[in-house]
Amino acid sequence: MSGVPSPPAVMSEHAQEMLKKLNRFVEEVVKPGEVQYREQHSMGKNRWACPPVMEAMKAEAKKRELWNLFVPRKFKESMWPLAFCIH
Repeated sequence: MSGVPSPPAVMSEHAQEMLKKLNRFVEEVVKPGEVQYREQHSMGKNRWACPPVMEAMKAEAKKRELWNLFVPRKFKESMWPLAFCIH
């Protein structure tokens, strides 16, 4: 992924893996969905409504365990806010 700096050595392995997953998600889901988002948003009657493509992206983020990253999961290492700030 060009233009994305490598994670600093102070990040935990878990944080580094999450960063990789997030970068993949952006490349595979978010960027391809941007055009569709703009099209659906501009056609919508309610500009404040969430376009269907956004709901699909949210569902994919949940499937990839990239939703609510700050919510600790039982028996799993949680992502601390500091790990997101160090970059």
